[in-house]
Amino acid sequence: MRMKLPAVALALVATTPLLLAPSRACAQAVGGEPSADATVDLGTVPVTGAAAAELPRLAVMSLVTRSDAETTLQLVVRGDLDRAGAWSVLADGDGAPGPLFADAPFDPAPWRAKGVSVVVRTTATALPGDRVELAAQAFFPARGKAPAFEHRVAVEIAATRTAAHRASDALLRALTGRAGGFASEMVFGARVGSGRQVFAIDADGFHLHAVSPEGATAVAPALGPGGEVFYGLSRDRSPFDLVRGPSATRVPLPWPGSVLGVAFSPDRARIAVAVASDATSVVYTGAPDLARLEPSSTALLATHPALGPGGHLAYVAGGQAGQRIYVDGKAISPPGYSAAAPAFCDGPDGLAVVYAVRVGRDSDLFRSDLRGGGLTRLTQGQGSNAYPACSPDGRLLAYFSTRAGDKGPGLYVVPLASPGRSRRISSEVGESLRWEALPDESTPR
Repeated sequence: MRMKLPAVALALVATTPLLLAPSRACAQAVGGEPSADATVDLGTVPVTGAAAAELPRLAVMSLVTRSDAETTLQLVVRGDLDRAGAWSVLADGDGAPGPLFADAPFDPAPWRAKGVSVVVRTTATALPGDRVELAAQAFFPARGKAPAFEHRVAVEIAATRTAAHRASDALLRALTGRAGGFASEMVFGARVGSGRQVFAIDADGFHLHAVSPEGATAVAPALGPGGEVFYGLSRDRSPFDLVRGPSATRVPLPWPGSVLGVAFSPDRARIAVAVASDATSVVYTGAPDLARLEPSSTALLATHPALGPGGHLAYVAGGQAGQRIYVDGKAISPPGYSAAAPAFCDGPDGLAVVYAVRVGRDSDLFRSDLRGGGLTRLTQGQGSNAYPACSPDGRLLAYFSTRAGDKGPGLYVVPLASPGRSRRISSEVGESLRWEALPDESTPR
């Protein structure tokens, strides 16, 4: 007979997704000293209404498409480059006049007249069997008619959408020096009836699907080696087992306990697991084979681990009186405010940590360096914003929001360099969001 879920595990499952109000007890709960910082000014910044800085103009040619694959490629690349936040992307139909055909030579004149810096042309050519060659070219109208960059790849027609995201990533590498992160997947937990399930969704909001089985409680998903999803699963209030995949195959741990959080390093070479037992919870780290895991958290009730490059470990710790974010054993979030859900962002500006902080009745997202310095507010006045996750290239931040403005509650993506340029990609609202690159199965040419 299986033991029932320990009381501490029940409490953590119930409270971890919530963000608590500011409290002087926060510092005491994790062994620190409270201070005047219990009312520290988190700042107000124009992240919602102010106009974004003017960006260079980019156009994706609105070609007369010849196949569904070509239409998909054009739409995916335009959407990705718009969400990347590096350019002001012209809307469909705002480019050069007249019908544009894939086999016509590039004419830079009308694009120069519109002040466009970069023009992208996408085409798809049928190959024998159920295959297609996808091509993406980048032109600089100021430099003439020849493409400055070309990406080609041959794939199965069924893989067109993923290959289109890879084309966007290649264009970003060529145009900015840093590859994009759109060939990727997000996983998260969400309430379904009286339980919870784990779901996966593409980086542009397509292909939403359940990963965990129905009729159970699934929490804390993470993308592991080979893109397989690992998560905690409980049936009938039993302790949460570590499982993987839609079949919920059990992954044995070297000790008893209830799994409340899972994370992998960006290279999938390390795993972190938060385990509850004996009225506390500890984050353990080690190799993904779980043969030898070492306790790595230094504060009480540690959960929601995140592993960054260079071996960095972040997690949430503290009790109901208040939680703080720890990085490599040191508290970094503002004392006196309850914080949750840390995520590492390894972007063009260096490695940072993003997390949610309870402010009044809502929660907002903040970014800091690994020591808590350079605190920057990323959201404000837009409902509760929580469970941040950074794109594999570190450019973009995804998060769940309950906002009434924009397009309403849902899953949003925003460039970290332009916090006011958010885009909703799904109406889903959940928890424990993670964002990781897909295994590379394409055949570049």
